[in-house]
Amino acid sequence: GYELDELTVTDKNGDTVKMKKVSDTKYTFTMPASKVTVEADFVKVVDASEDLPFADVAEDAYYYDAVAWATCQQLEGYGMDVFGPLDVDKGCTRQEIVEYLWKLSGSPQPADIDNNPFTDISDSISNRDARWAVQWAVETGVTSGTSATTFSPNDTVTRAQAVTFLYRLAGTPSVAGSTGFADVPAGNWFADAAVWAVKEGITKGTSDTTFTPDQECTRGEILTFLYRQFS
Repeated sequence: GYELDELTVTDKNGDTVKMKKVSDTKYTFTMPASKVTVEADFVKVVDASEDLPFADVAEDAYYYDAVAWATCQQLEGYGMDVFGPLDVDKGCTRQEIVEYLWKLSGSPQPADIDNNPFTDISDSISNRDARWAVQWAVETGVTSGTSATTFSPNDTVTRAQAVTFLYRLAGTPSVAGSTGFADVPAGNWFADAAVWAVKEGITKGTSDTTFTPDQECTRGEILTFLYRQFS
């Protein structure tokens, strides 16, 4: 009921050993002159034909497969045993999207766990994951605060902000050309991210000539963006 998500081999110094994929179930590598560590991560296989346990996720919804995938990644709920609404039409907040990205990146510990400059992000133990996600996002350049001391975790992310977060996490790869959208002028702060997102198939315009960068994103939309980028 599970499939391989990530496989890594490292030598005694922690350096990655190059692998060759022989088939879907077989990988090979040349043994270095030291011991190696092999780590495998697995994810539960989701059958999209099966009903999800969320009251507001219809089987014919455009985000159905994305929600199924997100559930297995434990981005939403705890496995498949959560019943009730998922609030897919609710606006996705800055806090939620950075937590999604943090979890998809392996939930890393921030380099400086004590450096929380934001007064609107609680330092309480119960809020540790949320705080770490924000600190990680700022440290890695995925996003920054809305001021020197605020993160505005409950603000809803726009389409421009969402694709920019994903673009930065991808390492801001070089892009060429333009989107062709009248509301994405060349040189704009989110222009490269929009070009990249469209070319990667993560999202597209809201019409043939518009991207609608200031439109707020719902949770269903954000999970769909993530599904298209990470699955």
